[in-house]
Amino acid sequence: MREPLRQELHGLDRAIREAGDQAVALMLQAVELLGDPDEQAARDVIAGAVRAQATQEEIESAVERAMALQAPVARDLRLMLAAALVAYHIERVAANAGRIARLALEAPPPLGVLPTLQDMGGDACRAMQAAISSFGSGDPAHNIDLDAAALRLNELEREVIKSMPAVNSSPAAATALLAARYLTRVGEHASAIGHRTATVAFGRADLEFDR
Repeated sequence: MREPLRQELHGLDRAIREAGDQAVALMLQAVELLGDPDEQAARDVIAGAVRAQATQEEIESAVERAMALQAPVARDLRLMLAAALVAYHIERVAANAGRIARLALEAPPPLGVLPTLQDMGGDACRAMQAAISSFGSGDPAHNIDLDAAALRLNELEREVIKSMPAVNSSPAAATALLAARYLTRVGEHASAIGHRTATVAFGRADLEFDR
């Protein structure tokens, strides 16, 4: 591999890892706010979500520059294209953290569903951490676990929905339902990153792993 291309790929890998770590940290803070609202902490999460959008644009610009100047092929080309898409998924996670922070300030969720939302937050963040680690290593072996995490989050979201009476249209209920939706989306983004990793490694996303 040419040295300039190697450096570009190394820089992209570092940027993806840092953006992923920051997005997970924002989500952890946002979930904590659901049980312990704090205006300054919420504003910090929202500001972090805005910065994440700028980071995504920087990564996309770096990919465009590298493709124009380095003309990558085969796996290196797939890696650069995937990096731009992974940056998008990471930014969406950060954006969802910002949304949850706003909800927590407007109306904390009912106490009865808080443990489920906190469980969802833990599952979602662990899935994102695994997805980012897998992308960095180029090993999609965790895809089955990531898909399972997305399904579990979907099931927990349904539990939250069932726990909300149909006639309950309070702001607190809306927070619970929306926060559950955003956390489920995090799992879906993690799963999508896993499939991007498979595309980089093997040229296709749909793989059959031994269970």
